[in-house]
Amino acid sequence: SQCWSTRLKISCHEDQVFPDTDTLYIEFRAGSVNEARDCDENTLLDLEDGGQVVALTLEHASERAHVPHFS
Repeated sequence: SQCWSTRLKISCHEDQVFPDTDTLYIEFRAGSVNEARDCDENTLLDLEDGGQVVALTLEHASERAHVPHFS
């Protein structure tokens, strides 16, 4: 099998960095959050009623997002 590295361009409504907790919050669009779903122990998706993704929270972001000088 072959592997491809794909970079997606995502439109971001708002993002916030919280260096004191090493957390990155990305809001894709404004909306009312009906459900918060754990993807794994450090990733949380905020969903609207219809299941549309409103926001993403990454904990331990400096390690997971490979963002230099994050914290």
